[in-house]
Amino acid sequence: MKSKWYKPVIFLMLVPLWFLACSTSKNTDKKSDFAALKTQEWTVCRLDTIRTALPDIHFRFSEEGKITGFTSCNRFSGTCTIKKQHITIGPISHTKMLCHETRQIENTFLQMLHLCSRWQLQNKQLLLMNDKKDTLMICNPRRQN
Repeated sequence: MKSKWYKPVIFLMLVPLWFLACSTSKNTDKKSDFAALKTQEWTVCRLDTIRTALPDIHFRFSEEGKITGFTSCNRFSGTCTIKKQHITIGPISHTKMLCHETRQIENTFLQMLHLCSRWQLQNKQLLLMNDKKDTLMICNPRRQN
């Protein structure tokens, strides 16, 4: 009876390649998520506990570590740091126009930005979360007119 010693050897040689291939694809997904986060403009579609229709609130992250956007009444900008799935936003500065109908929503949005510490892309939506992984806002890619 012949010994088939080479089969276990081949198997042992292929196992590390399989693990390497799996970890590389996962890493590539994270890199593409990170690129999408910074190249896309985002529109807020759900904000914390607000259940009314939201005005047009949108923003974008830049490669230079900035966040800029529009709260439907005021423009804002600030600093942001993004490392892996963690995000730090602020301080934020904004114009001071007074819009009575959207003031509460605008204030809530700006407060939520400061509380964001995690991000995730899920079904093409951006989820911004706090330390407890509670979702503070959900954003869709902004459609260009």
